[in-house]
Amino acid sequence: EQRLKDENRPFQFVERTTGLLPTLADVVLFARTLQTLNPAPDVIVICPGLADVQQAVGERDFARAFDVMIDAIRATGHSTRIVIVAPPPSPRAPRVSRLYAEATERVARDHHVAFVDLDALLTQGQADWVRAAYAIPESDGLYYENPAEAAQRRIADAIGKQLQR
Repeated sequence: EQRLKDENRPFQFVERTTGLLPTLADVVLFARTLQTLNPAPDVIVICPGLADVQQAVGERDFARAFDVMIDAIRATGHSTRIVIVAPPPSPRAPRVSRLYAEATERVARDHHVAFVDLDALLTQGQADWVRAAYAIPESDGLYYENPAEAAQRRIADAIGKQLQR
């Protein structure tokens, strides 16, 4: 958001829906929001977070929601650039969240849109990635859903690099 402000570009954040099947429910919200945007955005970043992983929505349904969102964007007829961001790695189920990242990557490849792999970005093959990505104190057994501030900066940088291409 700050980078866009620095460039004098508008920014609109649309919060996700809550409840069951979050990304599928987001399709409806997304379609409604897309109709209200005037002028049409030049960039849309779709970043689902961990809710689908935590609810075990299933990679197929998760990926299908992205398909529908991309189709909705393209149906507007505007030349909007699309960036899809995979969910961050889950501290509780890293192997499962990796499946969702792979499903996201397949959708990005199939639709020829930019892709940011948060699983790879935040784990970087490190054994202690959870503490680095989520800034969890060593004695704390709780996991947080949102990456730490330093990790969020890395995410913003990765999205920014995709937009520069």
